[in-house]
Amino acid sequence: MNRLGVWLWAAVLWPATAATGQSVPAGAAAPTTAQRWAHRAARAEAAYRLAERIKALPPGSDAKIGDLLARSGRLGVGLEAALLSVAAESGATHGADGTCEVGLVVTREQIAGVLTAICRRDKTDADFATFKLPGDKPALRMTARAVAQPALRADTMIPRRSGEGYFDRAPAAVRKFWTDHVTEDGRARAEAAARADATARLLEQVRRLPLAPGVAMADLVKGMGGGEPEIAALLLAARETRLGHDTAAAVVTVEMEVTLRTVYACAKAWLHGRPGAKAADIRRFERLIVAARGATISRLGIGAAPRTALRAPTAAQLAAIRRAEAVPAWFGRRLTQRGSATVAGKRPFGFRQRRSAARSAELQARLALAGRVEALKIDARTTVGDWAAGDRAARVALLTVLEAARPTAEPAFADGTVTVDLELPLESLWRVVGAANVANRN
Repeated sequence: MNRLGVWLWAAVLWPATAATGQSVPAGAAAPTTAQRWAHRAARAEAAYRLAERIKALPPGSDAKIGDLLARSGRLGVGLEAALLSVAAESGATHGADGTCEVGLVVTREQIAGVLTAICRRDKTDADFATFKLPGDKPALRMTARAVAQPALRADTMIPRRSGEGYFDRAPAAVRKFWTDHVTEDGRARAEAAARADATARLLEQVRRLPLAPGVAMADLVKGMGGGEPEIAALLLAARETRLGHDTAAAVVTVEMEVTLRTVYACAKAWLHGRPGAKAADIRRFERLIVAARGATISRLGIGAAPRTALRAPTAAQLAAIRRAEAVPAWFGRRLTQRGSATVAGKRPFGFRQRRSAARSAELQARLALAGRVEALKIDARTTVGDWAAGDRAARVALLTVLEAARPTAEPAFADGTVTVDLELPLESLWRVVGAANVANRN
């Protein structure tokens, strides 16, 4: 894409496809964490209401759309997630009470396109060519007001600064809670547990780093006679980048990070000293080191203070510790999902053709991402989809988290196809789902 095309995309097209972003007027203060999540929650609530109205409509026959979509048995929040992808936002207003009001508008053509995409995904036969809205309206409009989920209203993670302690820079409420309810040794042990958990999760990611088709880092190291100590040595340069103390529980979250270039360089140095090392493998690492540039990999870890370190523990504090001990393997990960679509029409492709294809690609990506998130296991018996099924508040909370998915770069055009990559951090999902899961057990 030439410079003019990039400028047009950044100024006009990309904001239209990445509809979940919240614009900030020039000169205005950036929204707070609570405001961002309230905005997402309001969009999620509006999408939920739109979906309920659409499910009650006939697709062009006597049946209802909800019954038609339910045939696949895996509808989940796919319809709502798809509506969030295509709906236009008519305005967002933040209230002094922490609420946000948002209006969404979705056209008849967009609804038909979303329904067609879902039915194709689920291999359900349906034709929405004759689909109409009541009164032959051109669009549906929905306004909703919501407030951020309590677990998402504040970000307590503090960036690392040389020569300064995390705890000394924590908010006053955090310092008071930990001083009043946890011993100093308990806080240190919670921080150490969180670092160990983050390092273990980061190590698992390094094991799976792809080096060639079908070859991961762990495969190469073990194939050359190495083992877990050698793989762990690749993280000697990992550093702690953020740490957060919970505001009302003896739980700590830590982020560990390492540059890909460092990992590849350490692996190359180790491989170079091994008998029988192949020159082709060493050259492969040299190419990876150059291609890595400034890329990093990071993982979050969570740790709790020992129960014996709590001063007069309450039921809520003990529940928070149980939640920390039950953190699933996906905590702290980032899910990435690619969507693709063919640009319709004849070459050379115009602006409208590319825009339409990009929106279709993002729709496919958001549908697939919603399905993957719903399949994540909370525990041995329950998935995220199970947790959200049949519970309006849970469905809206899940949609709020899915709203945080963002494109990782501008859409890529090649050979008449456009691809869009979305990324969703899963920390917020556990903060919502994990809290509810523990509450239900008590």
